Amino acid sequence: MTTSTVDSPTVTVQMKRGAVVTPFEDVDDHLAITPGFSWPPDESAARFTGRFTLTHKATGLRIGPPACIDCIRAAAAALVPLALVWPAEGQKPNFPEEHTAAIRSAFAHIASCECDGTCYVTHCSDEQHP
Repeated sequence: MTTSTVDSPTVTVQMKRGAVVTPFEDVDDHLAITPGFSWPPDESAARFTGRFTLTHKATGLRIGPPACIDCIRAAAAALVPLALVWPAEGQKPNFPEEHTAAIRSAFAHIASCECDGTCYVTHCSDEQHP
């Protein structure tokens, strides 16, 4: 039996209990959309939550709350034109207040998302997403 693999770019997502290397959807030079993970205390590995997160590629830090794929794509689309100054690899973010406010604003719509978490299988209605 022959198994074929496809080389996909990966990003390392940092978590409190370790790191997860995962494929991603490219947003720009700094940002990636990655699967959302949780790492239950009684388990030895992270697991996919059914949600997605926006991740800073250089640091592996997750930005904003996890959400359905459509909401994360909307947040990413709102952040890209802002030309935020992202930290370099190995540095912690230290955004000026105006950048922090812009990031919060990009994720504000997620609080009103009524998605049941299955958007990666079916698309949400337009009423659920701005």
